[in-house]
Amino acid sequence: MGDEYGEPDDEVTVLADGDSPPHDLKRRELLNSGWEYEGVWDEGLSVFIVRVESFVDLRVHLDNMPPSRHRVNVVVEMSPEGERHPHVWAQKALDGDPGARLAFRLDVPKKHMMDSAFYPKSTTFEDARKANSFMDWMSGVPDKVLLERPRRYVLFSGHCEDDLPAGVSGPGAYFTDDDCKLHRYGSMKRYAQVGAGEPDAKRRMLTR
Repeated sequence: MGDEYGEPDDEVTVLADGDSPPHDLKRRELLNSGWEYEGVWDEGLSVFIVRVESFVDLRVHLDNMPPSRHRVNVVVEMSPEGERHPHVWAQKALDGDPGARLAFRLDVPKKHMMDSAFYPKSTTFEDARKANSFMDWMSGVPDKVLLERPRRYVLFSGHCEDDLPAGVSGPGAYFTDDDCKLHRYGSMKRYAQVGAGEPDAKRRMLTR
């Protein structure tokens, strides 16, 4: 997958911080086969955090990975329809929800670690909603449709402020409950305030 400092091989697509691939469909296809992301270290250089597609934060303990390394290959795994993935990322996802089929595999070169594959897990309800929305995104479902589905998370940026759906009061993070009722939490303003002066990747990791 690349050298010991995280430089990728030719076949790996690198998503540099702030960059965006040319087309969502191509990005989804590449996530199924593996996409190399940059991440940040936290908690005394023992927890590695990778942000996938602007709203999914993967956290994994990598005690033995060199701190100089800031990239891992992320592979999206989806179990068959109706089957809960054995390594499901969102532990709170309901069995009937699409997020129950979702797992993220972080691949690290074996020369760095005893094991080469890690499956991050989350126990928050917020990430259960994010998992559902991520699965919808992988299927090409637009954000406006997510607002009509239960237990979804949608992030509206300032770029779409002039074209917000009904019920969305402004840029920020929203979620739907079990009855598809829309709620807002978080604020895009905090993105600009938190971590001022820090690298973009770290600032994004600090934003909730």
